[in-house]
Amino acid sequence: MFAPDVIEVVDSDGKKTYYMYPNNQGPGRLSQVAKSDRPDGPFEVINWKKGTTHTEGVMGFDPAAFVDDDGQVYGYWGFIRSFAVELDPNTMYTAKPGATPIEDMIGSCEADDGNIFRFFEAPSLRKI
Repeated sequence: MFAPDVIEVVDSDGKKTYYMYPNNQGPGRLSQVAKSDRPDGPFEVINWKKGTTHTEGVMGFDPAAFVDDDGQVYGYWGFIRSFAVELDPNTMYTAKPGATPIEDMIGSCEADDGNIFRFFEAPSLRKI
């Protein structure tokens, strides 16, 4: 599954839902998003395009997600270039209405961009 992140979302009633973000190795390599009531699954993919084995959503290759203390959910992804966006908490795979993905939050891996630190692949965030 290529190192997927799993996040826990707690609703106002205290119910926990777990979202896993594995990479989809199919055409377009968009992110899969799967959900479960338990951290160990079983997980069900929630972002299939109807009638296909393709996924839909804003996140691309090597996805990660992060839930902040205020409940906002953010998605991160990238290969050679980094991307991030606030996710819609109703879908967990589309951009929140009005949010625009940030490109190159961390400098790209290209030698000519002048960055000392260069992003390569697969963000995974932690709050310390």
